Amino acid sequence: MKFFKVLIASSLLVLLAACSKVTEENYRLVENGMSMEQVNDIIGKPDVTESTNLAGISTSRSEWHGDDGVISIRYIGEKVRAKNWQAVEK
Repeated sequence: MKFFKVLIASSLLVLLAACSKVTEENYRLVENGMSMEQVNDIIGKPDVTESTNLAGISTSRSEWHGDDGVISIRYIGEKVRAKNWQAVEK
């Protein structure tokens, strides 16, 4: 019985991992002015984040990598200021 519970739990985890939030549809939901938290609610935790501070202004760039493409978001003062969708060629 324990074996079947582990098997079912493992199967569910694999299915959830396969359901990437990195899609062009979710990319389009991101709008300028959104907070990092709002973006993460839509796309999930970024794969890469780089932050800098220039003359007291904090900027950062986050990337999410998925099977269909890459989403890149630039923030100034923790608000979305630019975004990019790069489709993966198949």
